[in-house]
Amino acid sequence: MPLIRNTVEVIFETEAPDGLATEQVTNADIRQAALDVKAASDLSHEEGEAAFKAALQAIRIAAERERTAR
Repeated sequence: MPLIRNTVEVIFETEAPDGLATEQVTNADIRQAALDVKAASDLSHEEGEAAFKAALQAIRIAAERERTAR
């Protein structure tokens, strides 16, 4: 999970929707995203690519949660 969390931090500014803060991407979001990516990925892909995809998915999960909470 630390690799994905670090990747979230790196890509957040360019990939996250306006109004979402990095603190809103929870460990639960990252875990769910990692499971989603693992289920949809060919495991022969490199770890970095999977971490990037999981980080993007975690941001999307957090954004959707925040959007529906309003």
